[in-house]
Amino acid sequence: MTGLAWHNRRVLAERLHWPAGALEECERLGRPRWWVVWDLGCTTPGWVRPAGYRAEMVGTAITWWTLGGLSSGPWTSAATPAELAERMAEVQEGVEAEEERRARPLRSLVDR
Repeated sequence: MTGLAWHNRRVLAERLHWPAGALEECERLGRPRWWVVWDLGCTTPGWVRPAGYRAEMVGTAITWWTLGGLSSGPWTSAATPAELAERMAEVQEGVEAEEERRARPLRSLVDR
């Protein structure tokens, strides 16, 4: 990944005081269709989550929530980079299966 988004993540890491090595792990875990960051966690009741690595799949029609015109692609989080890589693979497999399922009716129309 290059460009403004890449630069912005570097700025975020610096300003939000990501732990040493977190930015490099996020860069290593980055794959096409994935945005990987260090998540500072949250202590708000109902939204509590520990700090750790978070990855969101972008560029997919599948969303996990929509609120006020904003939507989130499928995402996952984990305490360690190794756990996150495993979870990303599981989510990607599920998303690809769902995309295939959604595409089947369209293909059958085209094939007629």
